[in-house]
Amino acid sequence: MDSQRMLQKPFPLSGSKLLFAIIVLLFTGCWQINPDYENQLLINNTTLDTLYFQATKMYIDDYPFDEYILLPGTNRIGKHDRYLSMEIIEKKWKYRGDTIEILRKGYNTIKWAGPLREMPDSVHHFFNKNSWEIKMGGHKDDWEIATFTLTEDDFVKQE
Repeated sequence: MDSQRMLQKPFPLSGSKLLFAIIVLLFTGCWQINPDYENQLLINNTTLDTLYFQATKMYIDDYPFDEYILLPGTNRIGKHDRYLSMEIIEKKWKYRGDTIEILRKGYNTIKWAGPLREMPDSVHHFFNKNSWEIKMGGHKDDWEIATFTLTEDDFVKQE
């Protein structure tokens, strides 16, 4: 008799208890995707000012496309789970007329034009592949993290 009961109820949880357990797991975040498990683009703002990052697309009437507030420290401006970090830049800002502007204290101070390309290491430029520090991250170092660093020198050169 007990063996028949075991065959009829393979799970100790009834339907309502199972549903409750799933809801608890969802609300506690046990099934959330961790944002560290994706390729990322970061901007390290080493100035003491809050900066404004603005991307303008050539083929959308020069209308600002992506805008980010860059607080002092590290700020994420892009992420993707399939594209590598440089591919994210190539997909988001791929045309020659696409620009990145960094505004400081309400006026335009830095403007870089795309597309992504290789330039000498001595040229510090948003679209220079050599200006980005790329390291591996994530649980098993299987995700790319690319960091572009903004310094006071970037603003001195533009004035």
